[in-house]
Amino acid sequence: MTPASRAAADRFILDTANVKYIAEYLPKGSVHRVVETTGWTVGQTIGHLALEMTDLAAAIEALVAGGEEGGVDIAHTDAEHAKISAKWGAKELVRRLDAGLVAVTGALAKFDPAQSGPSVGGRPVEDILDSTHAAAHGLELAEALEEMRFDPMMLNWLLYADFSGKLELFDRQQKLFEDARAYFRELGEDTEDSEED
Repeated sequence: MTPASRAAADRFILDTANVKYIAEYLPKGSVHRVVETTGWTVGQTIGHLALEMTDLAAAIEALVAGGEEGGVDIAHTDAEHAKISAKWGAKELVRRLDAGLVAVTGALAKFDPAQSGPSVGGRPVEDILDSTHAAAHGLELAEALEEMRFDPMMLNWLLYADFSGKLELFDRQQKLFEDARAYFRELGEDTEDSEED
């Protein structure tokens, strides 16, 4: 495994751990809650991330075996992901995330980015190696799941993601930061008031 592919594998491990955490602690019934920015449900969003890893792993394996990068319709693939995962519950989502992570890290172990073309599975190689794809969907989940929006695990993941090159995502990240600061400031003020009584 090259240093670049190792770094990519580490990022997939971190992102998947955080998405699994969300899947395992979803509020009751929220798997069918609609994510405003995409129209997908929470479950479809998580399912997409799992299937994306599985697809990427297959594309890397094909390249390593000597295949060529073919054209991929990302919009069509994303729509298929949403269709496939529409009825998955939390347990199935976690199972699929685990399977996707095993597949993509296994494929990355054989992958040398320096010997690949400019894209893999329809995604630019640089996006695979240094992607904010999962964290971008994480912002959507934080917006849809108000009960988990200020969970320390969520905040630790999403507020440290590097969205500096993506203005719209950076602005949403800053809003999450400001909302979280106001939320915890209010909690602190409530605690001080109760101690004085």
